[in-house]
Amino acid sequence: MPLSREDIARAYREHGFRVFARVRRILGSEAEARDVLQEVFVTLLDRRYFVSDPERLAPWLLKVGTNRALNRLRDRRSRERILEGQRLVDLEEALLPGASGAVARETVRRLLELADAPTRELVLAYFFDGYTLPEMATLYATPVTTIHRRLQGFLATSRATLEREGVHGGAS
Repeated sequence: MPLSREDIARAYREHGFRVFARVRRILGSEAEARDVLQEVFVTLLDRRYFVSDPERLAPWLLKVGTNRALNRLRDRRSRERILEGQRLVDLEEALLPGASGAVARETVRRLLELADAPTRELVLAYFFDGYTLPEMATLYATPVTTIHRRLQGFLATSRATLEREGVHGGAS
């Protein structure tokens, strides 16, 4: 059964703030984030027959929001603010101990671009949106151990990439 307008309104109330927060972090602009948030829910209106499973709705909204925001960044060729947020420091420290600033952000951004889309989504949800592992397990209908393994795999692969490039990464 397709989502009703009431279902979409409820989805906006329940998930709109998270989509908005992620998009705002990616774009670094509240006005652009509002535009993207609106685009995401217009897309949901157009595709409500395809996203009728309530358990898959939140991940779908976050994915569409993320993709639209990243497309905007690519269009304007500005990636300086893609990785804002408190947990960015944690990720930078895990991969590049002692490094910070534009070089570290650009390195983390590049490593994210190398990751496959599902892994990138998990890394963004955990490190940037502040989801806990149990919240992510519910959100993505995936066991906590699987999510943890994917995050650890991203860190290990990223460290290996940095080591191959001669950049000093962190310890495992």
